[in-house]
Amino acid sequence: NTILRSGVMMFPGKSAATKSMLDAASILILEDDDNGKGYEGKIIDFDDDFSSPSNRSFLSDCNEFELSNFLWAFAMARRFDEEVFVSLTDQLLDDEVMTSSTASRVMWSSAILMSMNDAAPSESTNSEVDQKLIKLFSDNQNFSMANSNGMTILQERQVDVFHHMGGVLLSSKLTPIDASSAMWAMAKTSYALDRGIFDFLAESLASKGILENSTTRQVSQALWACGKMVAFENPMMNAMAVVQA
Repeated sequence: NTILRSGVMMFPGKSAATKSMLDAASILILEDDDNGKGYEGKIIDFDDDFSSPSNRSFLSDCNEFELSNFLWAFAMARRFDEEVFVSLTDQLLDDEVMTSSTASRVMWSSAILMSMNDAAPSESTNSEVDQKLIKLFSDNQNFSMANSNGMTILQERQVDVFHHMGGVLLSSKLTPIDASSAMWAMAKTSYALDRGIFDFLAESLASKGILENSTTRQVSQALWACGKMVAFENPMMNAMAVVQA
């Protein structure tokens, strides 16, 4: 994890210098889903004691900081893999204890990766991608397969992640980077389902104690987010005007 983090910090974006490290990380992350094999290649007997180190998967041995750093590394390297994204977020959604720094890092990383997925031309249709992911992750209780709102499975996963991480932020002591990064992520992905969370983040960042310790970049990032999220207020204001009339 430390080696990968250092690599993408030295060589951000798509780089041949980090390709092998990201390939290795992908193998470790996805090997848990390969025919019941753990990352040591051992066939797991599901009657065994899973507290045994040899029977635990690679991701289950990672803490929330390490999991979020894997997601952050892929975002920094601008490398989106839907299977890696789902595997990491599956584990993160299972974590009951999480810091505000981890939550904001996950939201920022998810926003970067999902924006890449939306912008990139794909040789396969959304339906084909959905079917592939359903086959790989249908046994996981965190993986929502409902598509009643017209969203792809990856979009629904992003909503689940943002909703979960937003709850963490509401109950945590925030730093300027936590608040501004989460605000930017919500605006970048046009996530307006939990606008109360965005308002809470904005109010927290505007408080004297946090604002005095904020950098110019963090403030400008938050202001950009506020400007973009204003667009979601107009339909609500119009609806209220109709009701009042």
